[in-house]
Amino acid sequence: MSDIYSSNTPHRLTIKDWTDFNYKLLGDAINRITSNDSLSEELLHYTLTAFLERPDAQQIVDSGGGFYFCLRIATNSWKSTTSPFYRIYRDPNPRQPLTDMHAEQGEEQDLFEGDQPENLDLYKKIDTLLADLNWYETELTKAYAEHNCNASLLAKVTNIPRTSINLTLNRVRAHIKTKLSHE
Repeated sequence: MSDIYSSNTPHRLTIKDWTDFNYKLLGDAINRITSNDSLSEELLHYTLTAFLERPDAQQIVDSGGGFYFCLRIATNSWKSTTSPFYRIYRDPNPRQPLTDMHAEQGEEQDLFEGDQPENLDLYKKIDTLLADLNWYETELTKAYAEHNCNASLLAKVTNIPRTSINLTLNRVRAHIKTKLSHE
């Protein structure tokens, strides 16, 4: 069987033509990746959506690498326990957001309760600086502080790699130190 890219004449496939041409081939490849799991069709659609939402999808198709790019997305999504696909469709133990766990326990505690007044100002400044960060960095730092734990324990609870937690916490520390030193 000859491939559409095997001839010497340049072809410019539209995204729709490329998708129509490769849909069944990708489906067969994803069935092999998943060992014919019932989620293989879901993974196919997830992969195509992730690929087609990329701003450079047409360039990847034009280069002839679209099929292999999609296979890489599918393989990473299927095998990685930290991928969004895994967390949505395959995670046997979905985690609750930390805010929900506190609400369930009926505990609404003030983090600053019992602190000395001079520390209270520092904590409020830090809380303001945390609001400048993205959601992930903020929540990870709060979980680290609230549960008074180390990165290894937090990694076990959240299934986020310990090295990723350490890198994030180091970035947050550096951000806070820099901002506090400029005040």
